[in-house]
Amino acid sequence: MADRRPAPGPRKYIVCNADEGDSGTFADRMLMEGDPFQLIEGMAIAAHAVGAGQGYIYVRSEYPHAIAKLNAAIALAAEHIAPFAIEVRVGAGAYVCGEETSLLNSLEGKRGEVRAKPPLPALQGLFGCPTVVNNVLTLAAIPHILAGRGRALRQPGASTAPRGPCRSSWRATSSTAGYTRPPSGSASTSW
Repeated sequence: MADRRPAPGPRKYIVCNADEGDSGTFADRMLMEGDPFQLIEGMAIAAHAVGAGQGYIYVRSEYPHAIAKLNAAIALAAEHIAPFAIEVRVGAGAYVCGEETSLLNSLEGKRGEVRAKPPLPALQGLFGCPTVVNNVLTLAAIPHILAGRGRALRQPGASTAPRGPCRSSWRATSSTAGYTRPPSGSASTSW
């Protein structure tokens, strides 16, 4: 049985890992530039669930348009998500900072090096406080799941099932880009 006691700490944080470092990937960038409010709402809901007061979005420096869109959206949403606050932090482009503990070190102003575990970030993460670290697509899916579409997201191939904030980001010879989902009746692993 999992321990369900809340993680103790004077402060708690939500950190979004938007350091999309693999070549040819851009699903995070597409979502942050296309609808940053999905991400902000997901982070605010996660913060409410765990009692966090501060959130950080760690974005790679190669995404200036995403950074600008996020900052504008955060300013517009600030009064609606208060007392939770979100800040965009720009990474220096180190590939290793895609790993959660090195990302936390970078946020703290330290060299982006992987930390030994335990302790896990959920117990002693950013600034030694309990921290939830998730990626853009996971956090952006939270509002969709809570809107009652969570069951439909689990049903592969259901023609009316919404797929949440997924976008294609693979590079190949294709005439399809943007929002995609598997054909009706197919398993998601076969496409």
